[in-house]
Amino acid sequence: MQSVLIKAFFMIFLAEMGDKSQFLMVAMAAEYRLRDMLGGITVAIVLLNLVAVLLGGAIGDLLPMPLISTVAGLAFLCFAYLEVGDETESDSSFQPKR
Repeated sequence: MQSVLIKAFFMIFLAEMGDKSQFLMVAMAAEYRLRDMLGGITVAIVLLNLVAVLLGGAIGDLLPMPLISTVAGLAFLCFAYLEVGDETESDSSFQPKR
């Protein structure tokens, strides 16, 4: 159980580094020293991910696995339907204009 939590924590940590944190770092770079900026962002991401992993683990322990699997499967099918059914955006927008 502990190794799963550690793996989940680090995977979320890596995913968050290239996400909204990039924009935050660019905005803060004009105002703060690099060392302070990276240290603050690292601490914030570690705390955010620690709370996310612990809260997710607690909710996962409270809910029955069949319910979690059903909701995840339905969400997957819903997103797939919305993506396939969305005809407003087509590949023709990437063709050069004449």
